[in-house]
Amino acid sequence: MASRPSEWTYARPLTVQRGGSRTAVTGGPPVATLRFALPHPASGSVVVVNPDGLVVRTLVAPTLPAGELLAEWDGRDEGGARVPRGLYCMRLEIEGRLLTSRRVEIH
Repeated sequence: MASRPSEWTYARPLTVQRGGSRTAVTGGPPVATLRFALPHPASGSVVVVNPDGLVVRTLVAPTLPAGELLAEWDGRDEGGARVPRGLYCMRLEIEGRLLTSRRVEIH
């Protein structure tokens, strides 16, 4: 379990509109960054899923070290292709528990 809440930031200057749990990103390829901290090593992953719930990219897996961690998504799938427009979720799961799920809308 994370020792402090996760933080959602963007590594590039983009137009970001926040509303509720959805974050809209426009202009240039998005680079979404999820920062979190673990008090001890744990099994887990950070994945990006498409609107159908299918994993399009695995960012971190299967074992996460203790300490502050960073997972970045460049808006591309596992094969390196840009993902189509739509709503995507970046999910952090630790030891079988979903700790956070953040939405990114690609325009």
